[in-house]
Amino acid sequence: MGSLMHLIEVQKVKGTHSNACQLGSHCPVWTSDGRIVDCHDRNDLLTNENKFMPDALLTNSGSNSMYEKSEERRTVSIRNEDFYVCPEIPSTAKCTRIMLMNIADDEKKSRLTKIIEDLGGVVASDGSVSTHVVTGKVRKTLNFCTALCSGAWVISSGWLKESFKKGRFVDEMPFVLEDEDYRTKYRTELKRAVLRAKASPSALLKGLDIWLSAHVQPPANTLSAIVKSAGGNVIRRRNEIKDISKTIFVACEEDMEEALSAVKLGIWTFSSDWLMNCIMRQELDLEAPQFAESL
Repeated sequence: MGSLMHLIEVQKVKGTHSNACQLGSHCPVWTSDGRIVDCHDRNDLLTNENKFMPDALLTNSGSNSMYEKSEERRTVSIRNEDFYVCPEIPSTAKCTRIMLMNIADDEKKSRLTKIIEDLGGVVASDGSVSTHVVTGKVRKTLNFCTALCSGAWVISSGWLKESFKKGRFVDEMPFVLEDEDYRTKYRTELKRAVLRAKASPSALLKGLDIWLSAHVQPPANTLSAIVKSAGGNVIRRRNEIKDISKTIFVACEEDMEEALSAVKLGIWTFSSDWLMNCIMRQELDLEAPQFAESL
């Protein structure tokens, strides 16, 4: 169990907008029906295997001059769908994916969408590939959790308004969302959680096997997506355990026998509330009462 006690150091991260886009991982790709997607997600667009992690829906930034200059396009056929890939995409290609969350006013949402596109960004609907989440309130949803775990900025709409004034995406740090309800519930500032995740994106559960009980809530498929976005490996059965010292069992009262079995094996056993609190705070709290102790 000692190997689980590693704590992630909080590193100071300067809030700067990054346009870096690594070739072969996050670059624009044309589909045969004229849409622009991210090459990182094109296999998901074809397989659509995980309904809890929908593909990001990207809109055209309106600036394709670097592609229009290219006379040759390479065609790759995958399951009868053609992708037209720009043969040379510089590493500085813009790939800022911004998710607009909890904005009920359609007019405001349209206005913010236009600002994003005018500045060269794209609007995303999948938290796991978003670089920014613009919202007025923290919500414990699948998209929010996967975005936070992946190191996305969580900021107020003021960031987009200031970016519009400057004609470019500005420093995010002054606009990190302040949420009193979040502060009260999790006893920390959201900014600290955001900076922890940015210092080590998708690393909160790295190297750990997270064993989900059969009747865990939120549903196992949802928790699996969140665990994976935090760098963890999901297992569902006892025979999948590789290293007891690097396994955490997420229990529920409906599966008490399974939970007690895990405890007897010497496996860390916590509730799903514990797991979600760790996700929302971006801290692995192994000193918290374990499941059997909390009953």
